[in-house]
Order: sequence, then C-alpha cells, then structure tokens
Amino acid sequence: MFLLNFISKLPLTVLYFLTSLVIRFYKYRKKVVEANLKIAFPYKSEEERKTLRENFYIYFSELIAENLKDFNPEYKENFKFVNINNLQIFEHYYIMKRRIMLMLGHHGNFEYLSILPALIPQNIYAVYGELKNKKIEKDFLRKRGKFGLKLFPMKETYTFVERNMDQTAVYGFIADQSPHEGRIHHRSKFFAEDTPTHVGAEKLAKMYNMVVIYLNCEKVSRGKYEYTPVIITENPRELPDFEITDRYNQLLEASIKKQPEIYLWTHKRWKHLRPGIYV
Repeated sequence: MFLLNFISKLPLTVLYFLTSLVIRFYKYRKKVVEANLKIAFPYKSEEERKTLRENFYIYFSELIAENLKDFNPEYKENFKFVNINNLQIFEHYYIMKRRIMLMLGHHGNFEYLSILPALIPQNIYAVYGELKNKKIEKDFLRKRGKFGLKLFPMKETYTFVERNMDQTAVYGFIADQSPHEGRIHHRSKFFAEDTPTHVGAEKLAKMYNMVVIYLNCEKVSRGKYEYTPVIITENPRELPDFEITDRYNQLLEASIKKQPEIYLWTHKRWKHLRPGIYV
C-alpha cells in the first residue's frame, strides 16, 4: 500500500510525534482498557488506575510508531533497540538438537523479536492469524519475515509442526489471547481470575518433547527493549497437564506487574469471564 510505504519512510521521531497526537484525541478501546485495569488491579484507586491508563496510551502511541516504521523494507535498525540476554541458551539447545517452544505475551514490542533469526543458529517459525485484507496481510508477512522469520497460518499449526522435519526448530507462540468460547479447555489463574487460556503451545511442546522457554520483556527507554529467556521446563512430558500453561501465565503476570503500561490492555482478555464485562 502506497500510504503505508510512505508513512514507514518518515523518521521515527516524526512518527512518535504523529501517533502521540492521534492517541491524545482518540483513545482506542478506552472502555476495554478501563475494564481490564479494574480486573487486574482491583486494589488500586480510581486515580491510580487512571494514571496507569494514561501511561498505557502514551506507550501505545510509541508502539504504533515503532511498528509503522518497521513496515519499511529497508529499515533494519531494530538491532540498535533490542538486547536479548543469554543467547547462548539457544545455541546450547541447537547443539543438543532440541526443539524449543518460545512463549511470550503482548508485553512490550513483541514485533521487534522478528530479528531473532539473525541472532541465533536455529530457524524460527511463528504462527499468525490470517487477515481478510490480503494486501495488508502480505505487508505484515513481509515486515515480520525480513530477518528470516518463517510464518505459518494459525489454522495449519498442528499440520505444519507435524510435517516440519527441522529437529532444531524454534516455534514462537504469543499465548495470552482469549480462546474461542467453544475451545476453552483450561482456565488458568491470571491476576487472581480463573482466565480461559490457550493450551496449544503446551500440547505441541508435550507432543514433540520441546524445551519450553518464556521470553520476558522490559522496556529500557523509549524504543529500547531488553528480553530475557526463562526456562519453564526441559521435560514437558513429566509435568501434569496445564502446568506449563499455568507457569507461563504466572511469569507473564509478573512481567506485567513490573511494567503494566507496556502490556496491550486493548485486548478483551477476560471476555469469557462473566457476561457484560466489556459493556
């Protein structure tokens, strides 16, 4: 798309300014954000939650700017903004010929992690949700794949992993979205609520005996992030069902509590919790 290509070529500082103006006058899904913050932080005062909300929207505008810039196919300066600790963990499991299930959440700029294939010896495969607008989908796939990330559609997840003979593959899953109502198989404690949770990453990890790693994100300064891998388990088949999913949610919750403003509060994370929660 011409407009998207044009915008992506603007300096990042200009994009930060423009998106901050838009968000100042248009608070996307404001009621959803307020409801989520009330669920997650019921012990905070209205004034404290209002401050959290405003800090979130400041960050949200930055996130939009960073992702718009990333649509520029010639823009490959992400390396300046991302530091990933303990990369030797990936090299270790590559030598051991172990597949990895890499679990993360919508915390920080998860899109910047598309640079990971350029930093580790493994191939990285990530699931994506198909879009109705195929032109926009094509732009997203190009943006996410410019450093070598390999993507496959969500509906083909199990088939793709089953047929993929790459014995050192890393599979990236963002696992904190709410599952469809008819596909709720587990409710995990998340901010003290019994929250419907995707369990596909855990199922695949057990089926193929993958090492399961959570990737923690911290925002260091505007546009700069630090990621740290945390091993959930090397032996997924030895754990009770849903233990991996529960541990993932505990780690994600701890990350969010440390920097709540960089979590994507616009998602209807608790829409199956009780009726009318987002009305």
